[in-house]
Amino acid sequence: MKKYSKLARNHVELNHPEEFQQIRDSEAYFLRIGEDMAHQIEKRTSQLLKTTDLPQQTFIERLEAETTLRFQAEQEILRAYLT
Repeated sequence: MKKYSKLARNHVELNHPEEFQQIRDSEAYFLRIGEDMAHQIEKRTSQLLKTTDLPQQTFIERLEAETTLRFQAEQEILRAYLT
């Protein structure tokens, strides 16, 4: 199981145990959710990169800025899915 699938599964199992028990094929269910989360994070990261002015920077500075935007996108999507 991948990173986001595990996060979703753990969240539901800990915070919504009754709902978790009703999921028939939890492996497939959380795999789909994890894949959707990963897709949404990539999509949001692309949006942030397109709308954020990244001035001329060194490779390391640009990598740091892109990593920060990806982290921001990940936080937004995780918050949306895991609340």
